[in-house]
Amino acid sequence: MELSPGAHMEAQEPCCPVALGILRDNALSSHTLLYLNFISRFFFRRHIRFGCPLLAEVLLTGSTVWSGFGEGAQLLGVGVPQLLQLPLGSAVQILNVHDVRLLDPGVHPELVPDARDEARLVPTRLEELAESLQSTTMEVEDQIKKLMDGEGLEVTVLDVHPEQARLATLRKTVSYIVCAVIFNDKDEVLMVQEAKQECYKQWYLPAGRMEEGEGIEEALQREVKEEAGFDCQPITLLLIQEQGPQWIRFIFLAKVTGGSLKTPDEADTESLQATWWDRVSPLQLRGRDILGLIDFGLKYRQDAWHPLTLPVGVPCSHVVQRLVLLFSNAKQQLWVLLVKGPTPPHHLPTAGAVKTHSVMWASSLVVQEALGSLYYDHNITALGVLGLQHHHHHLHHQESPQSPRSGDGVCFNMLALLVPDGVQRNRDGEMLQVVEPSEPPPVENPRYAWHRIQSPALTASLLVKMRNACTLPIHSLY
Repeated sequence: MELSPGAHMEAQEPCCPVALGILRDNALSSHTLLYLNFISRFFFRRHIRFGCPLLAEVLLTGSTVWSGFGEGAQLLGVGVPQLLQLPLGSAVQILNVHDVRLLDPGVHPELVPDARDEARLVPTRLEELAESLQSTTMEVEDQIKKLMDGEGLEVTVLDVHPEQARLATLRKTVSYIVCAVIFNDKDEVLMVQEAKQECYKQWYLPAGRMEEGEGIEEALQREVKEEAGFDCQPITLLLIQEQGPQWIRFIFLAKVTGGSLKTPDEADTESLQATWWDRVSPLQLRGRDILGLIDFGLKYRQDAWHPLTLPVGVPCSHVVQRLVLLFSNAKQQLWVLLVKGPTPPHHLPTAGAVKTHSVMWASSLVVQEALGSLYYDHNITALGVLGLQHHHHHLHHQESPQSPRSGDGVCFNMLALLVPDGVQRNRDGEMLQVVEPSEPPPVENPRYAWHRIQSPALTASLLVKMRNACTLPIHSLY
């Protein structure tokens, strides 16, 4: 027997209202498939006269195009959803994403239990499925809420091309630079005079490379003390700049908490002296790039556009981007892209940075793997960093170099938006009319799924972040 493609018959009543309601807002997952393997035994034959919209809903949700359903059906590919018209008297057994079988009830009489079994078992399975999906929803949205609050999440796996990402080791595979923007009560900025031969006597912000065994904030405090003579306390990250994992600069707004201004009599190999600069008096600068950093600091002092953001002490083995990729429609509904579980459970995708690309490129790798050919019809708008994770952890002899608790890695928890390309063309190069979609594009990779955000409070918070650009900026200089 075969299932022929075509529009399904209009249903006079839903074959399984609870299951359909759940499936509309949750992408196909392993536990859903296991459930459908069970539920098909009761509903597909019983309600076939109504066109049985359950399988059509599954296909719409999973965005999967199937050929025919014989013994061991073949998955043709992924793309535009296709509704199916089911022959009368058929039963479908959904085993997993690659194995959907059309079964003959005459050969498989066990598929037709009596009404008492159906009445007893089906509500129980519906409740189990609802609880499982509700648990997944809570876990995923709790993850996003923690990141929105500046907390960290352990990185247990790299989802995209883990073989290409190298273990983060300071001065070998990664280099981190810290830079301090510090003002006094007169809005004068702290500057230091360089002692290095290549920029001798030129002026710059207190800055330098992290050393082995340091945290990011520790490195900042050491550099300010060595070069300017002051003790300082970081207030917030102002900006992150990167040229791939081999060069990442963390710019902080900080305040003086002690010490004294370094004088020419205290000149050493770290610096010749320090001063407070009014930004008007002539000063020979080592580089004009710091002028923009100083402006960032002044603007933040006047009107902080993102929450105070400091590194969170969660260890990481690589330079990683964890992606909170959102899709929004005209009704202000939000979806987020997930990697399916079960090990680890459904989670936000992570990608390791590679030497040949910017750190920001990792988000493109995730979307390209998830959407396949549809990737080229969309743009990724990076909205900023929700939080930064770093905690130096010395590698002990009993630990593997691939352990998530080893290495000098950092994790950028990135917020991004997937936006349909405003100009789309067919294969002949002709422009197509772009209609604003009501749902996110289907994923072509079964590892991924879209999850619709259920919490009104979380939806509202994310919409604010999307509209007001109130996240820590990261700039790629690659």
